[in-house]
Amino acid sequence: MEAGDQTLYRSRSMKNWTLMLFIRSIRTSFAERAAYRGDFFLSFAVSFLLELVTPLVTLLVYRSGTSFPGWTMEEAMLIQAIFLLSRGIAFPLFFGMVWVVFDQAVQGSFEITLLKPRSPLLLTMLRGIDIEGLSRLLGGMLLVALTIGNLPKPSAAGWLAFGFFMPLSVLVLFSFALFMAGSLFVWIGNSRVFELLEAVLVFSRYPGSIYSKPSRVLSR
Repeated sequence: MEAGDQTLYRSRSMKNWTLMLFIRSIRTSFAERAAYRGDFFLSFAVSFLLELVTPLVTLLVYRSGTSFPGWTMEEAMLIQAIFLLSRGIAFPLFFGMVWVVFDQAVQGSFEITLLKPRSPLLLTMLRGIDIEGLSRLLGGMLLVALTIGNLPKPSAAGWLAFGFFMPLSVLVLFSFALFMAGSLFVWIGNSRVFELLEAVLVFSRYPGSIYSKPSRVLSR
Protein backbone atom coordinates (compact mmCIF):
# COMPACT_ATOMS: atom_id res chain seq x y z
CA MET A 1 0.00 0.00 0.00
CA GLU A 2 1.40 3.40 -1.00
CA ALA A 3 1.98 6.19 1.51
CA GLY A 4 -0.95 8.26 0.17
CA ASP A 5 -3.33 5.29 0.41
CA GLN A 6 -2.18 4.58 3.97
CA THR A 7 -2.83 8.20 4.99
CA LEU A 8 -6.32 8.08 3.46
CA TYR A 9 -7.05 4.77 5.17
CA ARG A 10 -5.94 6.09 8.55
CA SER A 11 -8.03 9.23 8.10
CA ARG A 12 -11.15 7.20 7.35
CA SER A 13 -10.44 4.86 10.24
CA MET A 14 -10.06 7.81 12.61
CA LYS A 15 -13.38 9.30 11.46
CA ASN A 16 -15.15 5.97 11.90
CA TRP A 17 -13.54 5.53 15.32
CA THR A 18 -14.63 9.01 16.43
CA LEU A 19 -18.20 8.46 15.23
CA MET A 20 -18.31 5.11 17.02
CA LEU A 21 -17.14 6.75 20.25
CA PHE A 22 -19.84 9.42 20.00
CA ILE A 23 -22.52 6.77 19.47
CA ARG A 24 -21.27 4.72 22.42
CA SER A 25 -21.07 7.80 24.64
CA ILE A 26 -24.67 8.71 23.78
CA ARG A 27 -25.78 5.16 24.56
CA THR A 28 -23.86 5.23 27.84
CA SER A 29 -25.40 8.57 28.82
CA PHE A 30 -28.88 7.21 28.04
CA ALA A 31 -28.19 4.05 30.07
CA GLU A 32 -26.98 6.09 33.04
CA ARG A 33 -30.07 8.31 33.02
CA ALA A 34 -32.42 5.38 32.34
CA ALA A 35 -31.26 3.78 35.60
CA TYR A 36 -33.37 6.43 37.35
CA ARG A 37 -36.27 6.75 34.94
CA GLY A 38 -38.41 8.94 37.16
CA ASP A 39 -35.65 11.47 37.65
CA PHE A 40 -34.76 11.42 33.96
CA PHE A 41 -38.30 11.98 32.67
CA LEU A 42 -38.98 14.65 35.28
CA SER A 43 -35.75 16.52 34.43
CA PHE A 44 -36.45 16.13 30.71
CA ALA A 45 -40.01 17.47 31.09
CA VAL A 46 -38.95 20.42 33.25
CA SER A 47 -36.17 21.35 30.84
CA PHE A 48 -38.57 21.03 27.90
CA LEU A 49 -41.16 23.30 29.54
CA LEU A 50 -38.57 25.88 30.55
CA GLU A 51 -37.38 26.15 26.94
CA LEU A 52 -40.95 26.91 25.87
CA VAL A 53 -41.18 29.95 28.14
CA THR A 54 -39.65 32.26 25.52
CA PRO A 55 -42.11 31.27 22.74
CA LEU A 56 -44.93 31.57 25.27
CA VAL A 57 -43.86 35.13 26.06
CA THR A 58 -43.86 35.89 22.33
CA LEU A 59 -47.34 34.41 22.01
CA LEU A 60 -48.61 36.53 24.91
CA VAL A 61 -47.06 39.67 23.40
CA TYR A 62 -48.88 39.18 20.10
CA ARG A 63 -52.13 38.09 21.74
CA SER A 64 -52.15 41.29 23.78
CA GLY A 65 -52.24 43.37 20.59
CA THR A 66 -48.59 44.43 20.43
CA SER A 67 -45.82 43.01 18.25
CA PHE A 68 -42.13 43.03 17.48
CA PRO A 69 -41.51 45.73 14.84
CA GLY A 70 -41.22 44.22 11.38
CA TRP A 71 -41.97 40.64 12.45
CA THR A 72 -45.09 38.52 12.45
CA MET A 73 -45.70 36.13 15.34
CA GLU A 74 -44.84 33.10 13.20
CA GLU A 75 -41.58 34.66 12.01
CA ALA A 76 -40.53 35.57 15.55
CA MET A 77 -41.35 32.10 16.84
CA LEU A 78 -39.52 30.47 13.93
CA ILE A 79 -36.35 32.35 14.91
CA GLN A 80 -36.73 31.04 18.44
CA ALA A 81 -37.37 27.52 17.10
CA ILE A 82 -34.19 27.52 15.01
CA PHE A 83 -32.23 28.83 18.00
CA LEU A 84 -33.64 25.96 20.07
CA LEU A 85 -32.61 23.49 17.36
CA SER A 86 -29.01 24.68 17.39
CA ARG A 87 -28.94 24.62 21.20
CA GLY A 88 -30.54 21.18 21.17
CA ILE A 89 -27.60 19.89 19.13
CA ALA A 90 -24.77 21.82 20.77
CA PHE A 91 -25.69 21.57 24.45
CA PRO A 92 -25.98 17.76 24.74
CA LEU A 93 -22.79 17.20 22.74
CA PHE A 94 -20.45 20.03 23.72
CA PHE A 95 -21.44 21.91 26.87
CA GLY A 96 -21.06 18.97 29.21
CA MET A 97 -17.31 19.24 28.75
CA VAL A 98 -17.41 22.54 30.63
CA TRP A 99 -18.47 20.71 33.80
CA VAL A 100 -15.98 17.91 33.13
CA VAL A 101 -13.13 20.43 32.90
CA PHE A 102 -14.50 22.26 35.95
CA ASP A 103 -14.44 19.10 38.10
CA GLN A 104 -11.00 18.10 36.88
CA ALA A 105 -9.58 21.59 37.35
CA VAL A 106 -10.87 21.75 40.93
CA GLN A 107 -9.59 18.25 41.75
CA GLY A 108 -6.33 18.75 39.85
CA SER A 109 -6.89 15.61 37.79
CA PHE A 110 -6.87 17.07 34.28
CA GLU A 111 -3.29 15.80 33.84
CA ILE A 112 -4.70 12.27 33.68
CA THR A 113 -6.69 13.26 30.60
CA LEU A 114 -3.58 14.77 29.05
CA LEU A 115 -1.68 11.51 29.53
CA LYS A 116 -4.20 9.45 27.58
CA PRO A 117 -3.30 8.61 23.96
CA ARG A 118 -6.24 10.52 22.50
CA SER A 119 -7.19 14.14 22.02
CA PRO A 120 -8.01 15.75 25.42
CA LEU A 121 -10.71 17.83 23.72
CA LEU A 122 -12.39 14.74 22.30
CA LEU A 123 -12.19 12.86 25.60
CA THR A 124 -13.73 15.70 27.60
CA MET A 125 -16.48 16.09 25.00
CA LEU A 126 -17.30 12.39 25.16
CA ARG A 127 -17.42 12.37 28.95
CA GLY A 128 -19.68 15.41 28.97
CA ILE A 129 -22.40 14.12 26.63
CA ASP A 130 -25.80 14.42 28.32
CA ILE A 131 -28.97 13.40 26.51
CA GLU A 132 -31.12 15.51 28.83
CA GLY A 133 -30.22 18.47 26.64
CA LEU A 134 -32.14 16.86 23.78
CA SER A 135 -35.26 18.46 25.25
CA ARG A 136 -34.17 21.67 23.51
CA LEU A 137 -34.00 19.82 20.20
CA LEU A 138 -37.48 18.40 20.76
CA GLY A 139 -38.81 21.85 21.62
CA GLY A 140 -37.25 23.36 18.52
CA MET A 141 -38.71 20.66 16.27
CA LEU A 142 -42.14 21.19 17.80
CA LEU A 143 -41.98 24.95 17.27
CA VAL A 144 -40.83 24.55 13.67
CA ALA A 145 -43.74 22.19 12.98
CA LEU A 146 -46.21 24.67 14.51
CA THR A 147 -44.95 27.80 12.75
CA ILE A 148 -43.57 26.87 9.34
CA GLY A 149 -47.00 25.83 8.05
CA ASN A 150 -48.29 29.39 8.55
CA LEU A 151 -45.44 30.99 6.59
CA PRO A 152 -44.79 31.18 2.83
CA LYS A 153 -43.11 28.08 1.46
CA PRO A 154 -39.32 28.57 1.56
CA SER A 155 -37.48 28.64 -1.75
CA ALA A 156 -34.68 26.28 -2.65
CA ALA A 157 -32.20 29.06 -1.90
CA GLY A 158 -33.77 29.48 1.52
CA TRP A 159 -33.33 25.80 2.32
CA LEU A 160 -29.73 25.93 1.13
CA ALA A 161 -29.10 28.96 3.34
CA PHE A 162 -30.62 27.09 6.28
CA GLY A 163 -28.43 24.06 5.59
CA PHE A 164 -25.38 26.30 5.48
CA PHE A 165 -26.00 28.53 8.49
CA MET A 166 -27.44 25.90 10.83
CA PRO A 167 -24.13 24.02 11.21
CA LEU A 168 -22.37 27.36 11.59
CA SER A 169 -24.63 28.28 14.51
CA VAL A 170 -23.77 24.95 16.17
CA LEU A 171 -20.07 25.68 15.63
CA VAL A 172 -20.49 29.12 17.21
CA LEU A 173 -22.05 27.53 20.29
CA PHE A 174 -19.24 24.96 20.31
CA SER A 175 -16.72 27.83 20.34
CA PHE A 176 -18.54 29.32 23.34
CA ALA A 177 -18.26 25.98 25.16
CA LEU A 178 -14.58 25.79 24.25
CA PHE A 179 -13.85 29.29 25.56
CA MET A 180 -15.80 28.61 28.74
CA ALA A 181 -13.91 25.37 29.36
CA GLY A 182 -10.59 27.13 28.75
CA SER A 183 -11.50 29.97 31.11
CA LEU A 184 -11.84 27.48 33.97
CA PHE A 185 -8.08 26.99 33.99
CA VAL A 186 -7.70 30.72 34.67
CA TRP A 187 -10.64 31.11 37.07
CA ILE A 188 -10.56 27.74 38.81
CA GLY A 189 -13.75 27.08 40.68
CA ASN A 190 -15.78 29.65 38.73
CA SER A 191 -18.97 27.66 38.26
CA ARG A 192 -20.96 30.68 37.08
CA VAL A 193 -19.67 30.65 33.52
CA PHE A 194 -23.03 29.36 32.32
CA GLU A 195 -24.73 32.43 33.77
CA LEU A 196 -22.39 34.58 31.70
CA LEU A 197 -23.31 32.59 28.61
CA GLU A 198 -27.04 32.93 29.23
CA ALA A 199 -26.58 36.69 29.63
CA VAL A 200 -25.08 36.77 26.13
CA LEU A 201 -27.50 34.34 24.49
CA VAL A 202 -30.56 36.21 25.75
CA PHE A 203 -30.09 38.68 22.88
CA SER A 204 -30.67 35.91 20.35
CA ARG A 205 -34.04 34.87 21.72
CA TYR A 206 -35.93 37.82 20.25
CA PRO A 207 -35.70 39.80 16.99
CA GLY A 208 -33.01 42.48 17.03
CA SER A 209 -35.54 45.19 16.19
CA ILE A 210 -36.74 45.34 19.82
CA TYR A 211 -33.30 46.34 21.14
CA SER A 212 -31.65 49.74 21.15
CA LYS A 213 -28.90 50.47 18.64
CA PRO A 214 -26.02 49.89 21.14
CA SER A 215 -27.57 46.56 22.13
CA ARG A 216 -27.89 45.54 18.49
CA VAL A 217 -24.17 46.18 17.98
CA LEU A 218 -23.31 44.03 21.01
CA SER A 219 -25.67 41.23 19.92
CA ARG A 220 -23.96 41.05 16.54
